[in-house]
Amino acid sequence: MDSDSEKKLVKMMNINFWTPFRVTYRFLNLLKLSKSRSLVVNVNSVAGLKALEGSSLYCISKFALNGLGQCMREEFKEIGIKVFNLFPGATLTKSWDGVAVEDGRLMKASDVASVIFNASELSDCSVVEDVVLRPFMGDL
Repeated sequence: MDSDSEKKLVKMMNINFWTPFRVTYRFLNLLKLSKSRSLVVNVNSVAGLKALEGSSLYCISKFALNGLGQCMREEFKEIGIKVFNLFPGATLTKSWDGVAVEDGRLMKASDVASVIFNASELSDCSVVEDVVLRPFMGDL
Protein backbone atom coordinates (compact mmCIF):
# COMPACT_ATOMS: atom_id res chain seq x y z
CA MET A 1 0.00 0.00 0.00
CA ASP A 2 1.49 3.35 -0.99
CA SER A 3 1.50 6.32 1.39
CA ASP A 4 -1.39 8.04 -0.45
CA SER A 5 -3.59 4.95 -0.04
CA GLU A 6 -2.58 4.67 3.60
CA LYS A 7 -3.61 8.30 4.20
CA LYS A 8 -6.96 7.65 2.50
CA LEU A 9 -7.52 4.56 4.65
CA VAL A 10 -6.74 6.50 7.84
CA LYS A 11 -9.27 9.16 6.76
CA MET A 12 -11.91 6.51 5.96
CA MET A 13 -11.33 4.75 9.29
CA ASN A 14 -11.62 8.06 11.15
CA ILE A 15 -14.94 8.84 9.47
CA ASN A 16 -16.54 5.39 9.27
CA PHE A 17 -15.16 3.62 12.35
CA TRP A 18 -13.50 5.87 14.91
CA THR A 19 -16.18 8.58 14.91
CA PRO A 20 -19.09 6.17 15.62
CA PHE A 21 -16.93 4.38 18.18
CA ARG A 22 -15.98 7.57 20.04
CA VAL A 23 -19.44 9.15 19.91
CA THR A 24 -21.15 6.00 21.20
CA TYR A 25 -18.73 5.44 24.06
CA ARG A 26 -18.70 9.15 24.94
CA PHE A 27 -22.48 9.04 25.47
CA LEU A 28 -22.66 5.53 26.93
CA ASN A 29 -23.36 6.70 30.49
CA LEU A 30 -26.27 8.86 29.28
CA LEU A 31 -27.63 5.95 27.29
CA LYS A 32 -27.48 3.74 30.40
CA LEU A 33 -29.51 6.31 32.36
CA SER A 34 -32.33 6.49 29.82
CA LYS A 35 -35.71 5.53 31.28
CA SER A 36 -36.57 3.64 28.10
CA ARG A 37 -34.32 1.40 26.07
CA SER A 38 -31.72 3.32 24.13
CA LEU A 39 -30.94 2.49 20.51
CA VAL A 40 -27.55 2.88 18.85
CA VAL A 41 -27.90 3.00 15.06
CA ASN A 42 -24.85 2.35 12.92
CA VAL A 43 -25.57 3.57 9.40
CA ASN A 44 -23.20 1.33 7.52
CA SER A 45 -23.32 0.40 3.82
CA VAL A 46 -23.75 -2.69 1.69
CA ALA A 47 -19.99 -2.22 1.31
CA GLY A 48 -19.72 -3.39 4.93
CA LEU A 49 -21.03 -6.80 3.88
CA LYS A 50 -19.42 -7.43 0.50
CA ALA A 51 -16.18 -6.24 -1.05
CA LEU A 52 -16.80 -3.88 -3.96
CA GLU A 53 -14.30 -3.59 -6.79
CA GLY A 54 -12.51 -0.25 -6.72
CA SER A 55 -13.70 0.56 -3.19
CA SER A 56 -11.36 -1.46 -1.01
CA LEU A 57 -10.50 1.28 1.48
CA TYR A 58 -14.15 2.26 1.94
CA CYS A 59 -15.12 -1.42 2.32
CA ILE A 60 -12.42 -2.00 4.94
CA SER A 61 -13.74 0.88 7.04
CA LYS A 62 -17.35 -0.31 6.71
CA PHE A 63 -16.40 -3.91 7.56
CA ALA A 64 -14.80 -2.50 10.73
CA LEU A 65 -18.04 -0.65 11.56
CA ASN A 66 -19.99 -3.88 11.04
CA GLY A 67 -17.73 -5.66 13.54
CA LEU A 68 -18.05 -2.77 15.98
CA GLY A 69 -21.83 -2.94 15.81
CA GLN A 70 -21.88 -6.69 16.40
CA CYS A 71 -19.57 -6.33 19.40
CA MET A 72 -21.58 -3.43 20.82
CA ARG A 73 -24.77 -5.48 20.48
CA GLU A 74 -23.32 -8.25 22.65
CA GLU A 75 -21.74 -5.86 25.14
CA PHE A 76 -24.67 -3.45 25.48
CA LYS A 77 -27.62 -5.84 25.71
CA GLU A 78 -26.78 -6.57 29.36
CA ILE A 79 -27.18 -2.84 30.13
CA GLY A 80 -30.41 -2.41 28.15
CA ILE A 81 -29.07 -0.70 25.03
CA LYS A 82 -30.14 -1.97 21.62
CA VAL A 83 -27.79 -1.83 18.63
CA PHE A 84 -29.05 -1.69 15.05
CA ASN A 85 -26.79 -2.02 12.00
CA LEU A 86 -28.31 -0.59 8.83
CA PHE A 87 -26.70 -1.45 5.50
CA PRO A 88 -28.14 0.86 2.83
CA GLY A 89 -27.23 0.64 -0.82
CA ALA A 90 -26.93 3.63 -3.14
CA THR A 91 -28.86 6.52 -1.58
CA LEU A 92 -29.44 9.96 -3.08
CA THR A 93 -27.03 12.13 -1.09
CA LYS A 94 -24.42 14.75 -1.95
CA SER A 95 -21.89 11.94 -2.42
CA TRP A 96 -23.56 11.29 -5.80
CA ASP A 97 -23.31 14.91 -6.99
CA GLY A 98 -21.79 15.02 -10.46
CA VAL A 99 -22.29 11.29 -11.09
CA ALA A 100 -24.52 10.34 -14.00
CA VAL A 101 -27.14 7.95 -12.62
CA GLU A 102 -30.56 7.15 -14.09
CA ASP A 103 -33.53 8.68 -12.29
CA GLY A 104 -34.98 6.26 -9.78
CA ARG A 105 -31.79 4.21 -9.37
CA LEU A 106 -30.91 5.81 -6.02
CA MET A 107 -32.95 5.31 -2.88
CA LYS A 108 -34.44 8.29 -1.12
CA ALA A 109 -32.76 9.32 2.11
CA SER A 110 -36.24 9.49 3.62
CA ASP A 111 -36.60 5.72 3.03
CA VAL A 112 -33.44 5.12 5.05
CA ALA A 113 -34.76 7.44 7.78
CA SER A 114 -38.10 5.56 7.83
CA VAL A 115 -36.33 2.27 8.52
CA ILE A 116 -34.45 3.86 11.42
CA PHE A 117 -37.61 5.45 12.81
CA ASN A 118 -39.55 2.18 12.61
CA ALA A 119 -36.74 0.29 14.34
CA SER A 120 -36.85 2.86 17.15
CA GLU A 121 -40.60 2.32 17.66
CA LEU A 122 -40.40 -1.33 18.67
CA SER A 123 -41.26 -2.44 22.19
CA ASP A 124 -38.51 -3.01 24.74
CA CYS A 125 -38.65 -6.76 24.14
CA SER A 126 -37.69 -6.55 20.43
CA VAL A 127 -34.73 -5.25 18.45
CA VAL A 128 -33.95 -4.92 14.77
CA GLU A 129 -30.36 -6.09 14.55
CA ASP A 130 -29.40 -5.84 10.87
CA VAL A 131 -31.23 -4.54 7.81
CA VAL A 132 -29.98 -4.46 4.23
CA LEU A 133 -31.81 -1.81 2.21
CA ARG A 134 -31.14 -1.65 -1.53
CA PRO A 135 -32.46 0.27 -4.51
CA PHE A 136 -35.32 -1.66 -6.11
CA MET A 137 -33.40 -2.05 -9.39
CA GLY A 138 -30.32 -3.38 -7.58
CA ASP A 139 -26.89 -2.14 -6.61
CA LEU A 140 -24.96 0.28 -8.76
